[in-house]
Amino acid sequence: MVIYAGMDVSDKTTHLCVVDGEGVVLRRDCVASDPDVLARWLKSHAKGAVRVVLETGGYGGGYGDRGLR
Repeated sequence: MVIYAGMDVSDKTTHLCVVDGEGVVLRRDCVASDPDVLARWLKSHAKGAVRVVLETGGYGGGYGDRGLR
């Protein structure tokens, strides 16, 4: 199954959503905006994702440099 994940990062929390190739929501969640927490969540709920997208606001910078690739 093809899956995609999206993250909307703010200063304290990050909203995450995983969808399949048809756009059906498989999981939604809100977790702490901490790189370790985000990495664990993605590994647990978006394993094998074709693409993980990050909103482009001011809080998203640096996550790619912290192992969230």
